[in-house]
Amino acid sequence: MGYYLGIDLGSTTTKAVVMDDREQMIGRGITNTRSNYKVATRVAGDEAMNNARFYLLRRQAGTEDGSSAGLGELFDALEADFGYLQQVDKLKSLKENCFQLSEGTKTGPRLDETRAALESIFQALEERSLQLFSTESMERSQFFRDIVGSEFLRLADSEGRAEGPSFEELMGIYDKSIIKVENQIRESGFQERVIDTLEFTLSREPELAGDGAAEKVKELMNNLDNGSGESSHDNHVGEISPEGLPLENTVGTGYGRQRLPFRKDQIRSEILCHGLGAHYMFPDTRTVLDIGGQDTKAIQVDEHGIVKSFQMNDRCAAGCGRYLGYIADELNIGLHELGPLSLNSTRTVRINSTCTV
Repeated sequence: MGYYLGIDLGSTTTKAVVMDDREQMIGRGITNTRSNYKVATRVAGDEAMNNARFYLLRRQAGTEDGSSAGLGELFDALEADFGYLQQVDKLKSLKENCFQLSEGTKTGPRLDETRAALESIFQALEERSLQLFSTESMERSQFFRDIVGSEFLRLADSEGRAEGPSFEELMGIYDKSIIKVENQIRESGFQERVIDTLEFTLSREPELAGDGAAEKVKELMNNLDNGSGESSHDNHVGEISPEGLPLENTVGTGYGRQRLPFRKDQIRSEILCHGLGAHYMFPDTRTVLDIGGQDTKAIQVDEHGIVKSFQMNDRCAAGCGRYLGYIADELNIGLHELGPLSLNSTRTVRINSTCTV
């Protein structure tokens, strides 16, 4: 069976999808792009590949038709814990970076006070890690920086009010450290991580090991096709994910698409992709609206999905995805509530710059 990889290297987020030869999406990954396109591509690609492997394991186990209910429950817990442990690893790395940075800028009593404040903050974060990084709590945001940032800010505000380092000092340490951590790449192999995760899952929920479910997972892991990613298409998948599935082809799009390690004929503009993709899913489509992280595009297509014309906004992020997401978080409401709320407005506010910020 052949697989296909698509990478959307956007200005704010990078997304990756894996499809099989039945045109079914079997894996997806997403991360903040920030300023490092290469790292963001690796992180999103690796996540999509791992997501696809879990799908293939489930398919081989027969959990899709419901015939292996117990095994399906174990896979649900295993995949959730796999993501949880990845976030916990980042939290440990963030703690190490914060302490290293504080030691490089302070000495004596001031260093002791900063260490104590950071220790208090990270102790609270570690105690709440399961709540912060559970599948349910991450529905609001999929990004480590967003999840940890709001909680760190709240804890730093509390610590900053006591004697010791100020709120600004603590947040300065965090801001410099998070850049190194948020797009951290795990070099250990997928199979090794799943086996470690399986032990963690069964230690928390030993009843999931019943009816030979744990042994079946280990057997499937040993037989998992981990292909080298080599193919006649020279798709450089090893640069996207070092443990790539054997791919038939790849395609790249997004603002940073020229930075992707693909051939020129595997690079397409997001406007072209939107038009053809919308036509494929909904053949009667004539207008496509793309509310992106940085801009909004209105695209007109013909009966074949070919782009006839398009328009873009001239205000960076005005009314766009990531900006609206952050605003919703600040107002403590769901993204879906912004539309109905906006209808209650009584006046129009003009953005007097090219940047909403």
